[in-house]
Amino acid sequence: MSREVAEQEERIRRGDDLRLQMALEESKKATTKAPKKKS
Repeated sequence: MSREVAEQEERIRRGDDLRLQMALEESKKATTKAPKKKS
């Protein structure tokens, strides 16, 4: 595998991680807004 390909895959993986993290944050906010649980 060439270095360029490895870097590209790393970038894609990082992008996926970022998207996943953002989705998690969004769902956390959504659950916090829901009046069911009061911590």
